[in-house]
Amino acid sequence: MDQPLFHGALSELTVDKPSYQVALSAHLGWAIPMRNFNNQVDPDYLAELNLEYRYAPTYAVLSVLGQYNFATSYKINAATLYLRSYWPWQSNYEVYAQAGVGLFDPDNLDAVAGISIGAGINRSLIANLAAELGIDYFHLFNKGKDIDFVGTKIGLSYGF
Repeated sequence: MDQPLFHGALSELTVDKPSYQVALSAHLGWAIPMRNFNNQVDPDYLAELNLEYRYAPTYAVLSVLGQYNFATSYKINAATLYLRSYWPWQSNYEVYAQAGVGLFDPDNLDAVAGISIGAGINRSLIANLAAELGIDYFHLFNKGKDIDFVGTKIGLSYGF
């Protein structure tokens, strides 16, 4: 037990790649209107399905299908593609940041392009299963007034 665990510079330590490259996840949460959109609708639930491909230990491409509901029976369906970066934190956690572009289909309006940025934290629960807590900001380029909202979410991710 008097042996050192590692010989060398700290820069030689590497981040272990997860045992999987592809993950499927589902999230539920709260869609909260912002700015001008806040005057038109009230918050309600969101639901997302994600497919992630981790092409490097700390980088991934993420496709998201989402439905963002608002209390006035108004919804926005979306398909978004993100680039995500991970940073390991403690032994079972990863912090992430992401940015993406998407196609959004608000009720009673034409489909529009939009952008999104987000951040969150993953916690490994058991092999190939993780819990995730996140927040995303969405900006839709509508022909009239732009649409802005925030999504807060919690979900499970299964890697295979």
